[in-house]
Amino acid sequence: MNSFLFSKQQNSISLSSRKSNQIGTIPFNNDIHSISLYCSKHFLLHYNIGPFFFLYLLWFSIWIFHLGRAEYPELGVIITAIIALLNIITCLFCYWFVEIRAFMSCVPEKNPWKAEIVVVKPTENNGYPEMVPLHHGKNPHDNREQAWFIFQKCRYLYDESEKKTFKTIEYPLFNSFHSYLQSKGYQTQDETDQGIWNFGLNKMVIDIPKFIDLFIERATAPFFVFQVFCVLLWCLDEYWYYSLLTLFMLIVFEITLVQQQKRNMAMIR
Repeated sequence: MNSFLFSKQQNSISLSSRKSNQIGTIPFNNDIHSISLYCSKHFLLHYNIGPFFFLYLLWFSIWIFHLGRAEYPELGVIITAIIALLNIITCLFCYWFVEIRAFMSCVPEKNPWKAEIVVVKPTENNGYPEMVPLHHGKNPHDNREQAWFIFQKCRYLYDESEKKTFKTIEYPLFNSFHSYLQSKGYQTQDETDQGIWNFGLNKMVIDIPKFIDLFIERATAPFFVFQVFCVLLWCLDEYWYYSLLTLFMLIVFEITLVQQQKRNMAMIR
């Protein structure tokens, strides 16, 4: 069970009149501008994989069987490099921009019970867009099917009974003072399990990312990609071993920064 520590302002937006997969054209609440629902596609159907796979096959068949590999070796290498470069750029754009990743690898879905992925676009100065999974499960208290997603440690539930909405968890914040004094907490295990299901555990978890995840994040940064591209261009020169040495130093430098970042996170934790 995921833990949720922070509650946010209770806001929701209706789904009943929406025909697209985007839920809301006005701010969802103070932190979320809009959310869009998607279903994932088979990886071969991703626009950054499937089309390029057939493009490679098409070009190799033309180069080998029609033009002749021995007659046009330079042309074959150049065209292959161009296709590979376009493929890499497309994959990087999918990594850098959530909207492009959703377009390339998902199909829009307006039904929350069929959707698998939620693209969350926050309001200005409240973080970056994220692609998060849409969870489905049964409430152990009344055995009702529920759908929810987690964004910035907050849980958003789909409430089918009230105008088809996603909304934050409703905490008992506005009860009478007398009710708080008379409260005895959860008396049975079923009540405890239901409370954990509704609100999560009362603890804060700071997850330290794995080394490989942090390194990929830094290695796919635009400036580092530009540096690697320059190194590859320098490899065309006769002093290619100096270029490889430069690339090795860049990788070692990024590894050092990642190790320092992990130590800082461990200290904060």
